[in-house]
Amino acid sequence: MKLKVFLGALALVGVVALAVAATDPVLMKINNKEVKMSEFEYLYKKNLEQQVNTESIDDYLNRFVDYKLKVVEAERLGYDTLPGIKEELDGYKDDLLAPFLIDTELQEQLVQEAYERMKTDVNVSHIMLARGINPAENKRQLALMDSIRTCILNGEDFGEMVAKYSIDRSKENNKGEYGFISSGVFPYDFEKAVYDTPLGELSKPFMTDYGVHMVRVNGYRPNDGQVEVAHILRLFPKSSGLTESEKMAVKEKIDSIYNCILNGEDFGELAKSYSQDFKSARDGGKLAPFGRNYMVKAFEDVAYSLPDGEISQPVETPYKKYQLFY
Repeated sequence: MKLKVFLGALALVGVVALAVAATDPVLMKINNKEVKMSEFEYLYKKNLEQQVNTESIDDYLNRFVDYKLKVVEAERLGYDTLPGIKEELDGYKDDLLAPFLIDTELQEQLVQEAYERMKTDVNVSHIMLARGINPAENKRQLALMDSIRTCILNGEDFGEMVAKYSIDRSKENNKGEYGFISSGVFPYDFEKAVYDTPLGELSKPFMTDYGVHMVRVNGYRPNDGQVEVAHILRLFPKSSGLTESEKMAVKEKIDSIYNCILNGEDFGELAKSYSQDFKSARDGGKLAPFGRNYMVKAFEDVAYSLPDGEISQPVETPYKKYQLFY
């Protein structure tokens, strides 16, 4: 094992070899610091295990003394107090401690929990309040959410409570109805609340880094796994007042591409030439495999309903674009 030490010339410090008969005798003293036989034996044996060629004990002893002298000189120069060195040493300590700090039983429990959740999607509705800027405000927000929960349990409409209180920007489109969600998509605290809440019931208010939440579980379905699709994308013009004629021009373009495919032209080559998703276009329109809830609903519904090898008709999605799927 090679030891690299970036130091200047080292002043020789007195070395006194000792041979004292004891259970763990002092092998030597370097700058009045005792070095026990056990330390030397441990490092020598460890060195033998890591070397291809065997090193004699005399040769290793000379290297060991040089190493100890360098340590003494580094301490004299204050290298052990430099912030960069201390940070590096702390990093080594953390790396060495990490395997001993892992609760393997808990880790196995979490893996099993994640595996079971991946089998099922959960249909949820959601209300979110803002987090406070301090613990007292967070407590008030949790109390407010609890009051909203009580109102709903007493017959108030969930959607009306969403409209009145929720800060989730998606409420304008979904009125708090998230639809089906899958494991591994949302933060762990959110996912845990969803999967721990019984069917038809409201969760208790809970907090994540994003806000104060409450969910209602509406139903379950088996997880469909992942799909892999290719697409051709044509975007509507980026203008504040999109006209019907602008929209029709995009539709006519995507329809013409669709007709080319029906007439036998290659989907991948057309994607490379005409798709405005430039990243996937380079690969013939192919997207990475994805599961439920990773795409907008209109995109997801087509992707999961399309038989293998089939090509969809042009589909308009909410983000002002038309798409073809394969």
